[in-house]
Amino acid sequence: MATKTSTSVRQGASAAMPQQVFMVGNSNALAEIKDKLTNSSIEKREVISITGMGGIEKTTLAKEVYEDECIKCHFDIRAWITVSQSYSLDDLLRVLLQSIEASSPKEGQSARAIESREKVRKLLLGKRYLIAIDDIWSTQVWDDLQICFPEKRNGSRVLLTTRLTYVATYASSGGLSFNMPTLSKEESWDLFCRKVFAKESCPPCIDKLGEIL
Repeated sequence: MATKTSTSVRQGASAAMPQQVFMVGNSNALAEIKDKLTNSSIEKREVISITGMGGIEKTTLAKEVYEDECIKCHFDIRAWITVSQSYSLDDLLRVLLQSIEASSPKEGQSARAIESREKVRKLLLGKRYLIAIDDIWSTQVWDDLQICFPEKRNGSRVLLTTRLTYVATYASSGGLSFNMPTLSKEESWDLFCRKVFAKESCPPCIDKLGEIL
């Protein structure tokens, strides 16, 4: 049995995902996405997208799924990369390699994109993997990256987040796209208080302002 490898990276110098998780609502979406990721009856590689406007917790939902214990146990390899609007394909592939294998090219070393893609593909071959691609802005990024992800009918999955519906539609398998609903007034206020005050209670004066708004 393959050794479980947990990896989480972001483009650039930092390799850490967002540390704070504030998820408001979306419990149904969380359960549905987890089910799609672990559905053993679907053996082909599936791509699942989470879409919605900026600040609506797409990354939070994806991270909640990614860090779930059942998800960790289900996949041999997990990797997380963040793309954003401005990106370098070479850097993105290098970070992906670093997340999968410690002996991959280190920061500052160059690697041609075509060679990096082939190496990523070889490392993933025969493994049931979950690749999370956060904040993807174009179909070109998906075209550049998806070549790396083997389709060996072993239940591998790709989970991506995007603000753009057409990108989700382009990349997702069989319409597996989850559109994040707009938060209610109460949920929006709850999220604001959690992000601003973290574990501290919202001051009464601020709380009353929320009731007025």
